[in-house]
Amino acid sequence: MEQLNFFSIPSPCIGVCQSDEKGYCIGCLRSRNERFNWISLSDGQKSEVIKLALQRKRRRQFSLFKANEFQELYEKASKENSLFDAESEDSFSSIIQNPDLIDKLSPEKLDLFWWFLNTLFFPFLISCIATTFMENRELIASYFVNVYETEEIKDIASKVILDIKVGDWAIVTAKNLNFREGPTLTAPIIRQLEIGETIEVIDDMGNDWLYVRSMKDDVLYSGWVFRRYVVFIKVARI
Repeated sequence: MEQLNFFSIPSPCIGVCQSDEKGYCIGCLRSRNERFNWISLSDGQKSEVIKLALQRKRRRQFSLFKANEFQELYEKASKENSLFDAESEDSFSSIIQNPDLIDKLSPEKLDLFWWFLNTLFFPFLISCIATTFMENRELIASYFVNVYETEEIKDIASKVILDIKVGDWAIVTAKNLNFREGPTLTAPIIRQLEIGETIEVIDDMGNDWLYVRSMKDDVLYSGWVFRRYVVFIKVARI
């Protein structure tokens, strides 16, 4: 049951009504469907739209400095570890581009490299994965607004081809789909996925189970779902 609101939720429009290349409004960061259907949405749905718009704003701000973030990682490393110098920066940049070069590191540099990965690089990489996941999830979800029936989800999924450069993606077609820690019916349940929820397929072994990634409250989770209760999204690799 939707919570009652005593005051209607106003439109987040700020009068800058232009769309970017992905169809989001430059001013309020709502999608085309969210803008066009705003009047017909319930207050609960409007609150969810505003939450999504705020997430998009945070990710857009993140992308503005992401290009410079790597250099900032090196600068932070040099401040936190006196052994990290310009030579280390050049060596580690080369290794990240070509991992085979790691064999040329001295034992001392190898220890320093692992320190850099665990302390700075891996947390940065995880934040990038989360950002990419949210962007792709929102793109896919925009085609399934207010769609909660299995056959309708399958019908839409069979018709759309999305421009997503990385990953394999699917939509949950069952209510309260168990998201498990392992590929068995006895494995502990991490949580239950909602019908229409977007998931990224990490590993498809060709059997009854898929190893997937999902997100809840901006936190990424990895686990297993039964293949029968999802439908794959067709993507165009450009």
